[in-house]
Order: sequence, then structure tokens, then C-alpha cells
Amino acid sequence: MADDADLKGLPPTYVMTCEYDVLKDDGVMYAKRLGKAGVKVSHDHYQHGFHPFLIYFD
Repeated sequence: MADDADLKGLPPTYVMTCEYDVLKDDGVMYAKRLGKAGVKVSHDHYQHGFHPFLIYFD
């Protein structure tokens, strides 16, 4: 992952994580690191979601 210094100054960021996604932990960690770096971050976690759930039901 990027160094903490590289995260500062990034634009506002939206992070979405899902409970049944192998990338969940990375997304949660990224959102927390962005917040600690002073980046405005919105993080939504879908408890019963899985990785492609937004397009799965399209």
C-alpha cells in the first residue's frame, strides 16, 4: 500500500465494502488510513453483500 504521506492531499473518496468479499479488509483499512491522513472519506459497508452485488441484479 501507499505510504501515509502519499495519501495526504487525495480528493474526497468513497469506499464501499461488502462482508462476503475477499477485498473487504483491504477496503476497510484503506478507508481508515485515508481518514487518518485527513482525507474526507465516506465508507459504506454492506453486511450481507458480496463483491459484484451492484451489477448482479441489474
